[in-house]
Amino acid sequence: MKKLVLAALVGFVLTGCGGGGSDESKPTSPPVVDVKPVAAQGTINKVNYANKTVEVNGHTYQVERVQYGRNALSIDDLKQNMMVEVSTLAKSGAVVSIEPTMVGMISSISRDRKTFVVNGVTLTFDMNAEFDVNDWVMVSSLPQATADGLGYKVLSVVKIEQDDVAGQYEIEGRLSDLDQNTQTFKLGANTNVYFGDAIIEDNATLTNGQWVEVKGQMLNKEFHATEVEV
Repeated sequence: MKKLVLAALVGFVLTGCGGGGSDESKPTSPPVVDVKPVAAQGTINKVNYANKTVEVNGHTYQVERVQYGRNALSIDDLKQNMMVEVSTLAKSGAVVSIEPTMVGMISSISRDRKTFVVNGVTLTFDMNAEFDVNDWVMVSSLPQATADGLGYKVLSVVKIEQDDVAGQYEIEGRLSDLDQNTQTFKLGANTNVYFGDAIIEDNATLTNGQWVEVKGQMLNKEFHATEVEV
């Protein structure tokens, strides 16, 4: 009796599978799912303005909001090679925070348009005709060893059109020549920073060699800090 039941079950399974194994078609592979991190930092690979998506570190994110600090921006402000931080929301999409190395006004451009100066720092980048002296820009870069120490490898320069962002100054760099008596230090090769009136985030102790982010304003070729983050 058990053999009859087993034979009936086997016959039913074979019938359900389409016969006795003559079908040699390969099984369909499951779709590839992009398992992306919920938070990421990196440079923008590309932006799809129509679909409101941005690719960072090889992963594509649906953009819900774009911001720089407390300022709300548009996806149109995102450009290739910008440094950003991406945080994924539950269902509505991702918040893209622009994390530039520098924000400031172009004080000069070389005649060959190969270098320009922002916040007292001379940077190497091919400046097209879009840029002029006194333009406000966001500069994204990576640290780069130079003859003067740790400098900047510029990835992108984006002109700031929004009034509430233009007028803000920011600079990151390796801290050196710290002088607690004058409350000054240097960033890069040429930028002198006065931090006497600044808020030091988390009450950190400033020391030479740290990489810091400084916000404030340029006054008489000196950067007067309002905030310093190690």
